[in-house]
Amino acid sequence: MSDDVISQLNNRIGKGITHKDPIKLYTHNVDVDRINLTELDELDTDEVSYEMKAHGDSRFVKILKNQISPFDILTLKIGAKVIFVKNNPVK
Repeated sequence: MSDDVISQLNNRIGKGITHKDPIKLYTHNVDVDRINLTELDELDTDEVSYEMKAHGDSRFVKILKNQISPFDILTLKIGAKVIFVKNNPVK
């Protein structure tokens, strides 16, 4: 880490969270899924669901499905916050 990053982190020690809706980080997907479903449930908008489609070698598809998410159907609502993650195969 750079000295600037270390300085910024040190400046936050002992300070409370002032942001209305801070981003939360969890170590286990089960916790993330639980929080996401709870938050989605609180939105008063219509649900839209998308079924996962996979193509390619069935062995690799199975591995990817196990690594990404336990859900074959993604359900969203207007107003939901979404983070999109794409792995960089070069690194």
